[in-house]
Amino acid sequence: MTTNGISENMENNIPVTNFDNQQDFNSQLNDKEYKSVVENNDSKIENNLETEKKEITEEVSDPEIVFNELKSIKESNGKIKIKILSRIRGGYKAIYKGLSVFLPYPQFAIVKNLDEETLNSEIGKEYEVKVIELAEDDSKKHKTVVVSRKELLEEEFWNKIKIGDIVEGPVTSIASFGIFIDLGGNEGLIHISRLSNKRIEDTKSFAKKGDIIKAKVIEIDRENNRIGLSAKEFADSPWNNINNKYKVSQKVKGIVRRIVDFGAYLQIEPGIDALLRNAELSWTKRIKSVSEVANINDEIEVVINSINPEKQTMSVSLRETQENPWPKLAEKYTLDSEHNGVVKEVTSMGCLVTLNDEVDCFMPRSKMRDVLRGKKIPYVVGNEIKVAIADIDPNKESIILKPVIVKEEFPDEIPVKEKQFKEKPKQEQKFKSNQRDLKEKKEEKTSANAVTLGDMLSSNVLEKLFKN
Repeated sequence: MTTNGISENMENNIPVTNFDNQQDFNSQLNDKEYKSVVENNDSKIENNLETEKKEITEEVSDPEIVFNELKSIKESNGKIKIKILSRIRGGYKAIYKGLSVFLPYPQFAIVKNLDEETLNSEIGKEYEVKVIELAEDDSKKHKTVVVSRKELLEEEFWNKIKIGDIVEGPVTSIASFGIFIDLGGNEGLIHISRLSNKRIEDTKSFAKKGDIIKAKVIEIDRENNRIGLSAKEFADSPWNNINNKYKVSQKVKGIVRRIVDFGAYLQIEPGIDALLRNAELSWTKRIKSVSEVANINDEIEVVINSINPEKQTMSVSLRETQENPWPKLAEKYTLDSEHNGVVKEVTSMGCLVTLNDEVDCFMPRSKMRDVLRGKKIPYVVGNEIKVAIADIDPNKESIILKPVIVKEEFPDEIPVKEKQFKEKPKQEQKFKSNQRDLKEKKEEKTSANAVTLGDMLSSNVLEKLFKN
């Protein structure tokens, strides 16, 4: 039977048994334990040997009854109280109702590698433990009882720790993604992003093994034995009194650290990041990503739009570093004035058109009724087209366009209204043609069947008439 490898390790330890008589106890104690005491030069353990003999001999209990009791306690996951008698190889020898039990060092505490002074100081103390292994030989004379205090300490630790607790401990290991600190046997991780209010490039430059760090518990994952910590709350924040250093409309330089769909984050100084939104990249161009104007680690000049020390946020603008061109654009692009443009983007809603390579304008589908080919917009990206200004609003930084109809561009389709007047529908033309044919045939028939005065007179009468 094996529990966490304890039985396997016990092969090299002193057997933990219930002794049949005092002679057996003395023999094993003198031959093995005393030798261990001498080798370790541990006078405190040596002084406790007599006490140990007394504890075992004075306690009167039936070993078989106690062993069966321990079986029931183990099955019910119960606890017992033991007294530590001495140190033996690999752990402590303890006693429970006259029955010797073994408490391995790894099962004594959560903390690993306890020093000799601490281990020696535990002799004579009583602790609650759990029974983790029971065994006996065929004769049932030699019984093995292994107990653990560590399991109870683990339960106590996880039941006690709460999110928001302030903890402190030495650094146990350093990884590229964060730093681990000891919380009394269990470890907590401070992620690199939560080490400081300033940006940390290298965790090894922040602390070294053994350094004591104070942190706040922000995450507990009992199932995976993980504890998330944050040390930012105990570091000086560069956001303190930031309004004394930075002002709205002030020009500053920032380094592009991260590009996202809606903009980019710039590092103004260590610990101070600012958001540059895509809408703040240009006055006149519709730029979809900061990557079109800058790369990661580029330093660019921007203007501060807003500062919020409480939320620790700052917004900046790239376009504010230049003069607003819209008042001049309003003078240049007047209503109904015609200009050359290049199609920059085509969507189901319309086209984005760049005028004179200086301003992006929108030509909605509703303005293209005279040029639509069915439901399809007849333009593709890169087309050079003639447009007119349908509307301009400098305050909204918006120009709406409409197409200028050029007959040569659409020889088969444009202009539609003119075509409707000049060309009759085929069915109508066919109908009128049929009507004309019917009229001509009717006239021919009428002419063929007509009766005249000459037809009614005889030939003699006609001859007399023509002679006179």
